[in-house]
Amino acid sequence: MSSKILSFNFFSVNIDGAPNIGAEFGALLDTISKKTHDSRKGNVGTRIYRFRELRKNPSSHQWEGIISYVRMDKDPDKEDIDTGEHEIIELEANQGLAELQVFLYDEQLNVLILQSKQLAITESKFPELVKSAANSALAIDLFPILTKNAYESAFSGSNITKFIAKVTKPINPGNYGKIESISQIIGYMDSIGGMDVEVAVKAPPKEKLTARVIKPFVDYFLKHRDATSKLQVKVDGRKEAVNLLMDCIRAKISVTIGDDRREVSVTELYGAVRDAWTLQEDAIKEVNSRTL
Repeated sequence: MSSKILSFNFFSVNIDGAPNIGAEFGALLDTISKKTHDSRKGNVGTRIYRFRELRKNPSSHQWEGIISYVRMDKDPDKEDIDTGEHEIIELEANQGLAELQVFLYDEQLNVLILQSKQLAITESKFPELVKSAANSALAIDLFPILTKNAYESAFSGSNITKFIAKVTKPINPGNYGKIESISQIIGYMDSIGGMDVEVAVKAPPKEKLTARVIKPFVDYFLKHRDATSKLQVKVDGRKEAVNLLMDCIRAKISVTIGDDRREVSVTELYGAVRDAWTLQEDAIKEVNSRTL
């Protein structure tokens, strides 16, 4: 027997202008689930992803699904580890290697759990897939859910002395939001060859920053987490800064598989994402109602 470790990240969904985000996002998933399999795909950049499975648990507020990324960039090459003999497995023009990824969405708590793995869709691209598959023009963003420790260490009171963010690659110009000055600074990255840009917001002498002051900055860089390499809050009285990129709710689940198999089955993927939910459910409920 062998085991594989599956990693999961937790996000809250934001839809601009939606009075009930859980119901709105659930409606999008419902629209996709009612489509035929050949219509459940979406183009994200140059890649094609498909909602292979998508279903809602009738006894809860939770959706579960399997996303497949069909690799069309190469024909697989198999090789005998003893003899070295190898051959290309030829595929039809409309066939490719499928990479599977599981997710879970709770409408009531507005929490998305997304498996993190190589070649899988990222949190920044997941909203694009949903919009493409549902034929929707809604403005959707995912925000990592910070741990209770992050809230209590950094955002309980008005004792913040400095906020620091570092961006290591350009961010889509269409996603800057309302922080125009930061947007302009980061926007120069394309023209200067993608150099690192660090942004710092520091409290005036003998004063402190409040959580409300830095909320737009936190949201902005969490929204673009895949392009951000540093996101820290320095708090008066603490020697170490609070690392907001690391202080996000995550889960790692071990799945035992037989020696006769190399991949985790779809059934095991669903079991793992449910285990991830059970593992962090209490932590989610502790911070879910909090706002910065």
